[in-house]
Amino acid sequence: MLNSLDDCIVWILFYIRFLNCTRSHGSIRITFLNTSTAQREFLVIVDSHAHIFPYLQHAPGNRHRPFLQRGLNGNQLPVRRTRDNAIVTGVSFWDAHDYSYGGYREVDFRAGKFGRFEWTIDGVDYYKQYMPPSLIDNTCEADYLVAEMDYAGIDVALLQNDHFYGALNEMFRDAVRQFPDRFVGTAHVDETTVGTQGAIDDLHKAAEEFGLRGIFYDSRTYWSGTDADAIDSEKFRSFWRTVESLGLVVYWVPGPPIGSGIEGYLGQLRRWCNLQELCPNLHMVVPGGIPHSLLADASGTLPDEIKQLARSGRVAFELLYPISVGRAQEYPYRDALEEIRALYGECGGAALVWGSDVPNVLRHCTYSQSLEYLRRYADFIPPSDMDQILGGTLARFFGLPSDQPVRSSAATKG
Repeated sequence: MLNSLDDCIVWILFYIRFLNCTRSHGSIRITFLNTSTAQREFLVIVDSHAHIFPYLQHAPGNRHRPFLQRGLNGNQLPVRRTRDNAIVTGVSFWDAHDYSYGGYREVDFRAGKFGRFEWTIDGVDYYKQYMPPSLIDNTCEADYLVAEMDYAGIDVALLQNDHFYGALNEMFRDAVRQFPDRFVGTAHVDETTVGTQGAIDDLHKAAEEFGLRGIFYDSRTYWSGTDADAIDSEKFRSFWRTVESLGLVVYWVPGPPIGSGIEGYLGQLRRWCNLQELCPNLHMVVPGGIPHSLLADASGTLPDEIKQLARSGRVAFELLYPISVGRAQEYPYRDALEEIRALYGECGGAALVWGSDVPNVLRHCTYSQSLEYLRRYADFIPPSDMDQILGGTLARFFGLPSDQPVRSSAATKG
């Protein structure tokens, strides 16, 4: 309680010195000041890894359903028998020895309700709870995701056009038009066409007609049946130079040969290093980030290929931990934070970006928790670098305004 005019003056001077609020673009911008450093503004919060999708039983595109079936077969989530909800083992709905389409098994694989994906073997029904049960119709529409973002305090979401969900360029176009300040869309790429004029025409359409600002490129050739992993190949250069000239950011899934291990993965990264020399203005994000096996290396240091890309200023690795460790670790994921500490020590803040994998991550934690484990508990990362991880780097890659305030989160208000 203020007991005198002098008390009032002291508090007024305190706020003038340490907390300065200005109005920008119709909203309050919060700036912190102190005696030894320049002012620091909160940057926009950008989720690098988000999805919207229609009912996945009928999503557009000719590859997503077998891709989804194969992916769920190898997913860590348990298989449950529908009639009694019991966890069962030894039930496979894809040939474990054949990652290609040749491993497909006809089991009436289908999208159910409440986030479940179902199949039938020998008259017995099974399912995996791949999405959260809150997805009643196994869809994630744009307006639903915006509601989740508002509640969690997320400003912008990058929509990844992964084959899992279909060829969704039209859906992403509509979402970006409906919510232009909330979504940045990436384009679906048919890797079997890369190297053709048709693929270049598709890039122009995605960027110039649909307003999409990146591409999702999957180099795993056991899906495409091509040499799409040879990204630095001469025959692909027109494609990549078009990506560069259009200013499209690449979400790139490396595709090492099956069984090649860490060396195969690093071979893929060397190809990207080569591609950077050919296309010096190309920017890239690795969805899912660096494999855990590399971080568990007893040598305690990252391979040179990763450090070279991290220091280039044009490559970022996602921090996407709750979706991958949330089933085994409790919030706030202390073991994951130690991995992040090691990553940050070697890569720096400018080469790391936060992602959630919403809505999938909601099966393990809330959307807010997928952010707050990092923002609140990674106290080894200075605020200036945390700003880059939570949005500054992606704002730079995509040319987004970075001086907007963080949206107020209803989840933190009690």
